[in-house]
Amino acid sequence: VAVTGVQTCALPISEFPAAVSICSVGFTWLATAAAMKVVAMMLSESDEFRDRVVPSWNVSCNGNNIFGRDRSGKLVGALLSDHRGGGAGGRSFADGFDFSGKATSHLGFLSNVEAQEWKLPLLYVFRRALPDSGGPGKFRGGMTAMAAVVIHKGADAIWKSTNTAGSDESNAAGIHGGYPGAGSQCSVVRGSSVWEQFATGTVGLSLDELGGEVEHLPSKSEGKLGPADVFAFHPPGGGGYGDPLDRDPGAVLADVLNGAVSPAAARRHYGVTIVDDAVDATATRALREARRRARLEDGAEPSAGPATPRSEEHTSELQSRLHLV
Repeated sequence: VAVTGVQTCALPISEFPAAVSICSVGFTWLATAAAMKVVAMMLSESDEFRDRVVPSWNVSCNGNNIFGRDRSGKLVGALLSDHRGGGAGGRSFADGFDFSGKATSHLGFLSNVEAQEWKLPLLYVFRRALPDSGGPGKFRGGMTAMAAVVIHKGADAIWKSTNTAGSDESNAAGIHGGYPGAGSQCSVVRGSSVWEQFATGTVGLSLDELGGEVEHLPSKSEGKLGPADVFAFHPPGGGGYGDPLDRDPGAVLADVLNGAVSPAAARRHYGVTIVDDAVDATATRALREARRRARLEDGAEPSAGPATPRSEEHTSELQSRLHLV
């Protein structure tokens, strides 16, 4: 196959020793994630457009392909669509959407489990919300979904994974003191006890509960899956907006009761103490005050919103450079 064209950013015509393969798509992805944060910071300076602020999300592709043989022995393979279940960034007035799809693909659908099991020689162990995956903030980032699959009927299969465009797992950034969301990750549980768990009707919902040896994979990976091996992965969670210590304790309690935030994370990130499914208001107030004092001593107080008031001239110039639809 011969490819000819003009040297551009969209269609790089590379010569040795320039990088090739997923380079153009992958690093366009990283540039998009960085640009989303920059635009969010710009919009946050405008009273008119602040409600459109969304910190970055969908900052890695987390693309995972499974190849094997179907029931008839035919070679089959496909991209698992669970990578589209990442969380969106928190907003200036509300939490980010859970399982929000891809910012880079507005028509990216998340297939149902049965359709993927029909196409490929695998069974889903689970597809579930991942607790603590939304970036902490005054408004929390959206949660991501974690999926785990095992090869069906004892056949061997292979995976090919491109988790991130770069060499490191990525986290969606928060803004104005919001924390990053959970980074994407791909893992294999070698020699799991999942089939024994299926037989008892009680299946673990975390990698450590599936038995076997957990192997966390690098940014790019490929390998062979045996009958007892579980392949698991999750895209990133959304970044948070605003200081987590400013979040309504009642909203934190609701997240804990709904499984979005663990009690430990409620205390660690939000400074909220929960006792017997209720907020301990006195302990929460004291903990948050202590955290703020510690920040001031370290010089690490995050901004609670737009950095400084801007002149009308500055805001007018900013708005003239933006075209929002």
